[in-house]
Amino acid sequence: MADNNNQNNSSEPIEFPNFSKLEKVQDLLDNNRHLLQQIKANHDAQRPEGLAKNFTLIQDVNANIDKVLQVYVQISEDYRAFMIQRPGEVGNEPGSDDADQPAT
Repeated sequence: MADNNNQNNSSEPIEFPNFSKLEKVQDLLDNNRHLLQQIKANHDAQRPEGLAKNFTLIQDVNANIDKVLQVYVQISEDYRAFMIQRPGEVGNEPGSDDADQPAT
């Protein structure tokens, strides 16, 4: 059913230009994994200096989560702009957001 609408599509795959931002997300998540391992080790050791350091480590984890969110927001905005720039393809016209349409 969607094949009838693909007449305007070229045979080459569409490349979204900003997937490299996902590498930044992965780096942040890897960093969080390392921080969480440190937090667990400090907690398990039950040493006052380690427990005090956990406060800073938890702040770093939270800051990284905020950065991940910001990158995903930017990817979403970039993707929407990218799709709007591709006129004539199904669902890419401005204002034709299928998610906003009621199911029929």
